[in-house]
Amino acid sequence: MSTYYSIDAIRALHTNAGGHWFDPGWAQFFSSRNCSPTHTSPSGLVYFVTSEKRPDALRLFSVRLFDPSHPLRITTVGGFQAYANKEAAHRAASEFPEG
Repeated sequence: MSTYYSIDAIRALHTNAGGHWFDPGWAQFFSSRNCSPTHTSPSGLVYFVTSEKRPDALRLFSVRLFDPSHPLRITTVGGFQAYANKEAAHRAASEFPEG
């Protein structure tokens, strides 16, 4: 069984490895929010959902991929802001194939 990684655990692993993806300045600039829960694949890859809002646009949702064996690497899967709502993004995150 795979280990469950919360957003807080992902943030800690990434930050402790020297990453800046979760820095408050970036989150403010992009008006970014993390949307729990995370989705862990059988191989241990972790998908999570974020939302971003540009000043003149609607809030849209993205799916991110975190690999605990490479904690500095966080990538976008399925396209940046590809989902119109949180539910669709979470559904996609739970259905993505192994990295």
